[in-house]
Amino acid sequence: MIYDIGKVAEITHVSKVTIYRKLKLQEIKPFIITKNNKQFLDEKGINIIKEMLNVTTDEITELNSKDIEQPSNPEIAISITDLMSVKDTLIESLQSNSELLKKELDIKNNQIESLHKLIENNQILLKEKPQQDIRLLEEHFQDLDTKLMDIKEQMNVKDQPQEGFFKRIFKK
Repeated sequence: MIYDIGKVAEITHVSKVTIYRKLKLQEIKPFIITKNNKQFLDEKGINIIKEMLNVTTDEITELNSKDIEQPSNPEIAISITDLMSVKDTLIESLQSNSELLKKELDIKNNQIESLHKLIENNQILLKEKPQQDIRLLEEHFQDLDTKLMDIKEQMNVKDQPQEGFFKRIFKK
Protein backbone atom coordinates (compact mmCIF):
# COMPACT_ATOMS: atom_id res chain seq x y z
CA MET A 1 0.00 0.00 0.00
CA ILE A 2 1.23 3.54 -0.73
CA TYR A 3 0.74 6.65 1.37
CA ASP A 4 0.95 10.35 0.59
CA ILE A 5 3.33 12.57 2.54
CA GLY A 6 0.62 13.91 4.86
CA LYS A 7 -0.41 10.39 5.88
CA VAL A 8 3.25 9.38 6.40
CA ALA A 9 3.67 12.40 8.68
CA GLU A 10 0.60 11.29 10.68
CA ILE A 11 1.83 7.71 10.97
CA THR A 12 5.31 8.72 12.14
CA HIS A 13 4.09 11.66 14.26
CA VAL A 14 6.51 14.12 12.68
CA SER A 15 5.97 17.11 10.43
CA LYS A 16 5.69 17.02 6.66
CA VAL A 17 8.90 19.03 6.44
CA THR A 18 10.76 16.24 8.25
CA ILE A 19 9.32 13.66 5.86
CA TYR A 20 10.35 15.74 2.83
CA ARG A 21 13.88 15.94 4.25
CA LYS A 22 13.96 12.19 4.68
CA LEU A 23 12.77 11.70 1.08
CA LYS A 24 16.00 13.31 -0.13
CA LEU A 25 18.08 10.53 1.47
CA GLN A 26 19.46 7.75 -0.74
CA GLU A 27 17.99 4.98 1.46
CA ILE A 28 14.43 6.23 0.89
CA LYS A 29 14.60 7.09 -2.85
CA PRO A 30 13.89 3.52 -4.06
CA PHE A 31 10.59 3.51 -2.13
CA ILE A 32 9.25 6.82 -3.51
CA ILE A 33 6.48 6.58 -6.07
CA THR A 34 5.59 9.67 -8.10
CA LYS A 35 2.13 10.04 -9.67
CA ASN A 36 0.87 13.28 -11.23
CA ASN A 37 3.83 15.20 -9.75
CA LYS A 38 2.86 14.03 -6.28
CA GLN A 39 5.11 11.86 -4.14
CA PHE A 40 3.94 8.73 -2.35
CA LEU A 41 5.79 6.32 -0.13
CA ASP A 42 5.27 2.59 0.27
CA GLU A 43 5.25 0.69 3.57
CA LYS A 44 8.92 -0.32 3.36
CA GLY A 45 9.88 3.36 3.01
CA ILE A 46 7.73 4.25 6.02
CA ASN A 47 9.43 1.53 8.06
CA ILE A 48 12.87 2.86 7.11
CA ILE A 49 11.82 6.40 8.11
CA LYS A 50 10.53 5.06 11.44
CA GLU A 51 13.85 3.35 12.07
CA MET A 52 15.69 6.58 11.20
CA LEU A 53 13.55 8.49 13.62
CA ASN A 54 13.89 5.75 16.27
CA VAL A 55 10.14 5.62 16.54
CA THR A 56 8.49 2.27 17.11
CA THR A 57 4.79 1.62 17.06
CA ASP A 58 5.01 0.39 20.65
CA GLU A 59 6.44 3.70 21.77
CA ILE A 60 3.82 5.65 19.85
CA THR A 61 0.91 3.66 21.30
CA GLU A 62 2.51 3.83 24.75
CA LEU A 63 2.77 7.62 24.48
CA ASN A 64 -0.80 7.91 23.22
CA SER A 65 -2.20 5.68 25.97
CA LYS A 66 -0.33 7.33 28.85
CA ASP A 67 -1.39 10.62 30.27
CA ILE A 68 1.27 12.96 31.52
CA GLU A 69 1.97 12.02 35.09
CA GLN A 70 0.90 14.65 37.55
CA PRO A 71 3.08 15.08 40.60
CA SER A 72 1.54 14.19 43.92
CA ASN A 73 2.12 17.68 45.32
CA PRO A 74 -0.77 19.90 44.13
CA GLU A 75 1.41 23.02 44.32
CA ILE A 76 3.75 21.58 41.71
CA ALA A 77 1.04 20.18 39.46
CA ILE A 78 0.57 22.54 36.53
CA SER A 79 -1.44 21.59 33.51
CA ILE A 80 -0.42 22.37 29.98
CA THR A 81 -3.28 24.86 29.62
CA ASP A 82 -2.00 26.72 32.69
CA LEU A 83 1.45 26.85 31.14
CA MET A 84 0.00 28.10 27.86
CA SER A 85 -1.98 30.82 29.62
CA VAL A 86 1.13 31.85 31.55
CA LYS A 87 3.05 31.94 28.30
CA ASP A 88 0.34 34.04 26.65
CA THR A 89 0.22 36.51 29.54
CA LEU A 90 4.01 36.71 29.54
CA ILE A 91 4.04 37.44 25.83
CA GLU A 92 1.36 40.11 26.25
CA SER A 93 3.23 41.76 29.11
CA LEU A 94 6.47 41.73 27.11
CA GLN A 95 4.69 43.28 24.14
CA SER A 96 3.15 46.00 26.32
CA ASN A 97 6.54 46.64 27.92
CA SER A 98 8.17 46.94 24.51
CA GLU A 99 5.45 49.38 23.38
CA LEU A 100 5.97 51.42 26.54
CA LEU A 101 9.71 51.48 25.94
CA LYS A 102 9.14 52.60 22.34
CA LYS A 103 6.98 55.48 23.57
CA GLU A 104 9.60 56.47 26.12
CA LEU A 105 12.27 56.36 23.43
CA ASP A 106 10.15 58.64 21.24
CA ILE A 107 9.77 61.09 24.14
CA LYS A 108 13.52 61.02 24.80
CA ASN A 109 14.24 61.55 21.10
CA ASN A 110 11.97 64.62 21.12
CA GLN A 111 13.73 65.94 24.22
CA ILE A 112 17.12 65.41 22.61
CA GLU A 113 15.92 67.21 19.49
CA SER A 114 14.70 70.21 21.47
CA LEU A 115 17.95 70.33 23.45
CA HIS A 116 19.89 70.20 20.21
CA LYS A 117 17.90 73.18 18.89
CA LEU A 118 18.58 75.07 22.13
CA ILE A 119 22.30 74.40 21.82
CA GLU A 120 22.29 75.65 18.23
CA ASN A 121 20.47 78.83 19.24
CA ASN A 122 22.88 79.36 22.12
CA GLN A 123 25.85 78.98 19.78
CA ILE A 124 24.35 81.56 17.43
CA LEU A 125 23.84 83.96 20.33
CA LEU A 126 27.40 83.42 21.54
CA LYS A 127 28.72 84.24 18.07
CA GLU A 128 26.78 87.52 18.10
CA LYS A 129 27.68 88.41 21.69
CA PRO A 130 31.22 89.78 21.03
CA GLN A 131 29.72 92.25 18.53
CA GLN A 132 27.14 93.28 21.12
CA ASP A 133 29.87 93.68 23.75
CA ILE A 134 31.85 95.95 21.41
CA ARG A 135 28.77 98.12 20.85
CA LEU A 136 28.14 98.35 24.59
CA LEU A 137 31.79 99.29 25.19
CA GLU A 138 31.62 101.99 22.52
CA GLU A 139 28.49 103.46 24.12
CA HIS A 140 30.11 103.28 27.56
CA PHE A 141 33.24 105.07 26.33
CA GLN A 142 31.12 107.78 24.70
CA ASP A 143 29.27 108.30 28.00
CA LEU A 144 32.58 108.48 29.86
CA ASP A 145 33.94 110.91 27.30
CA THR A 146 30.95 113.24 27.68
CA LYS A 147 31.21 113.07 31.49
CA LEU A 148 34.94 113.83 31.34
CA MET A 149 34.27 116.77 29.03
CA ASP A 150 31.66 118.09 31.49
CA ILE A 151 34.10 117.73 34.38
CA LYS A 152 36.82 119.49 32.36
CA GLU A 153 34.51 122.40 31.63
CA GLN A 154 33.61 122.64 35.29
CA MET A 155 37.29 122.66 36.19
CA ASN A 156 37.96 125.40 33.63
CA VAL A 157 35.19 127.47 35.13
CA LYS A 158 36.70 127.06 38.59
CA ASP A 159 40.18 127.94 37.34
CA GLN A 160 39.05 131.35 36.08
CA PRO A 161 39.63 134.03 38.62
CA GLN A 162 36.50 134.85 40.44
CA GLU A 163 35.47 138.39 40.63
CA GLY A 164 34.82 139.56 44.04
CA PHE A 165 31.50 140.67 45.37
CA PHE A 166 32.28 144.36 45.13
CA LYS A 167 33.72 144.05 41.62
CA ARG A 168 30.55 142.44 40.39
CA ILE A 169 28.44 145.14 41.96
CA PHE A 170 30.48 148.08 40.67
CA LYS A 171 30.97 146.54 37.26
CA LYS A 172 27.44 147.14 36.29
